Amino acid sequence: MVPFICDGDTLIIEAIPIKKGIRTGDVVAYIQPKTGLLIVHRVIKEQEGEYLLKGDNVYTCDGYCEKKDIHGFVKEIIKKEKPNRFFNSLNNHKRAIALLSRYKLLTPVCRLVNKILWI
Repeated sequence: MVPFICDGDTLIIEAIPIKKGIRTGDVVAYIQPKTGLLIVHRVIKEQEGEYLLKGDNVYTCDGYCEKKDIHGFVKEIIKKEKPNRFFNSLNNHKRAIALLSRYKLLTPVCRLVNKILWI
């Protein structure tokens, strides 16, 4: 999930409210059925009650996940390092991030933005 979530960051995970549900762009914590590991990835698509999940910095999707395997969504990220103003909010532009991630454009766009911000 780099650059939004980095090693050493602390995540605040909150249960998914019944009224809100899970939406495209949400970053969720779920149990990966094959390994039993807790994974934090973004929902990039919903289809027939299942959710397609993918990390922001990888090219392949995790596959579809059932709602019963999702334990909550990331409500807040407490950064270990100095926060980057561009990447410090999960609430803004979630659908755009999910769309860029789905079409493998998020990493190149993030690299370009970082180059521009750090010139």
